[in-house]
Amino acid sequence: MIHFPALRMRRFTVQLRELTIGESIKIASMPVHLEEASITALLRFSVESVKGNSIIEDPQHWTVQERIMAVCHYLASTNDGEPDFLIGEGHYSDYLDGGNDTAVTEDSIMVGEVGGDIWHIRQFTGAMAESIERLSGEVAGITGNFIGC
Repeated sequence: MIHFPALRMRRFTVQLRELTIGESIKIASMPVHLEEASITALLRFSVESVKGNSIIEDPQHWTVQERIMAVCHYLASTNDGEPDFLIGEGHYSDYLDGGNDTAVTEDSIMVGEVGGDIWHIRQFTGAMAESIERLSGEVAGITGNFIGC
């Protein structure tokens, strides 16, 4: 049995557990283009408990940063003997700033007015990322990474 240290983030603490063979097969059988949906499935299966001031049970409502941190924590815990796993040419620790846990402090922040419209920014959640993922290819000429003028 794999030991998972608690993952303490500013908003909550997550305790993970090892996936069963059946859960692993369900995740592995998901279409490869549904990366965010696969992350949600992994987290729903592997999260044993969530504790803290901001208890958010459903990983769809975690920020994208919180989700990827939990996935990396799972990978670091399950990687035989080497928690600093390879990512391309580098390692996990090359991308991790453990001292920087930006908290979600507000629902949205006003950034200004353009053309009479008030614009806000907010944290990007797993549910939002999955929505974009599902719509990818539905509008001719626009993909999930569309940057246009």
